[in-house]
Amino acid sequence: MDGSDSTGLTSIDRQGVARRRTIENFATDRALLRQSGLFLVVGLVNTAVGYCLYAGLYLAGLAPWMAVLFGTLIGVIFNFFTTGGIVFKAAAPRTFPKFGLAYVGIYFANVFGLRTLIHHGVGPLAAEAMVLCIVVPCSFFAFKFLVFAPVRKRASA
Repeated sequence: MDGSDSTGLTSIDRQGVARRRTIENFATDRALLRQSGLFLVVGLVNTAVGYCLYAGLYLAGLAPWMAVLFGTLIGVIFNFFTTGGIVFKAAAPRTFPKFGLAYVGIYFANVFGLRTLIHHGVGPLAAEAMVLCIVVPCSFFAFKFLVFAPVRKRASA
């Protein structure tokens, strides 16, 4: 016996494979951390813009759900270029429809959370600030894995 297992790898081979996987995982984890950190910074700007739009529209007399609607519609184009261009490096026009659809989902999640908190006695401005703590991370995952995910090439048969 040469010390290999059923896969034909020796213990030294398995250690090398494990080391390569660890290095690859570290690089992947580090890239994900960098991207999520950049998303948070850009997201703070996007959130500030969106919240200011919401607050301004609400204080101008719009109902909370209308203020969210118009704030979201106005913010979508700004956010597409900041999030798609800066964070994911993929603000190609072909991704805008998926980005818009993701925002529809984000809008409904936002309104649902906003209405729920307002119904439970939280003021509209505080409620929106609280809802953003859930909506922002969900947005990252939607954009990363649904909107700006790299296109995988199919293996030719």
